[in-house]
Formats: sequence, structure tokens, C-alpha cells
Amino acid sequence: MKDVGVVVHLLRYSAGKLQILFLCRAWGLYKHQWWPIAGNIRNNEIPSDTAFREVKEETGLLPEPLYDTGMKVPRIGPDAGQDEHIRIYAGFVPPEAEVRLNHEHSDFKWLDFNEAKNIVTPKAVAITGYVLGRIKEGFVDKAPPASLRILPPS
Repeated sequence: MKDVGVVVHLLRYSAGKLQILFLCRAWGLYKHQWWPIAGNIRNNEIPSDTAFREVKEETGLLPEPLYDTGMKVPRIGPDAGQDEHIRIYAGFVPPEAEVRLNHEHSDFKWLDFNEAKNIVTPKAVAITGYVLGRIKEGFVDKAPPASLRILPPS
């Protein structure tokens, strides 16, 4: 099983409600589709460094804290290899954090978990629901183990 990319589910509490960030792709194969922050692992990059880099590039934010959820999902898309997987992260930002989109995205939305499960493409609904459920159980409903917390690269 080879990690080839990351997905970062960025969360915040706003007005006492938990919200998750989704971005609308501006171009390419997934144009006009809503996805969480995601990206490919570059040569010799460790997945957690990729997660921090992608959040910074796509939103201008720095999650504090960021957690490795321990989850991996199969990579989807026309060029996905059979043993390629995406590693899943969960990060938190303060409610006042300002999203600054890069050229890859045309819009963003902070959604509750039910809205987030239903905004993705039909192919991704089941896996998104599963991942968000696990994130809620392990990183929101109870305090995650400190061992899963990742520090930004130096």
C-alpha cells in the first residue's frame, strides 16, 4: 500500500457549532466539484509535511493542532493505481481564521457534517460519510491521543 496523497479535513467551532471546510475546484477533472483540502505527496516528502503544505497553499491557514487520523482511503480517479492510498488528516483552526484561496479553487464553504457528506460527488458520498463519522468520534467527541498530534515542519 503506497501513500500517494493526503486529504485534510479542516475544522472550526463557530458560534458553538462544529464546521468543516470544503473547497470548490476551479479547473481540471474535478472542476466545480466540492472537496476537502487535498494534494499529492512530492518526492521524498513525508505525508504530514504534505498535509501542512497543502493547507497553506490552498487556504493560507496553519492548522493547530493537526492530527494523523490513521485512516487511509483508496485513491480515486482515472489514473489511480491499485495499491495507491490517500492518508487522512484532521486539523483545527480558530473561528476567525481567514481562508485565502489559491488558483486551484473558486469558492469555499464552512459546512456542518451532514451538509459536507452531501456536497461531494455521488461516488464520494459513502467514503466521505465514513471518514467524517470517524473524525467526529475520534477527534471531536473525545480528546484524541496526544501521540496523533503532528507539529508543523521546521
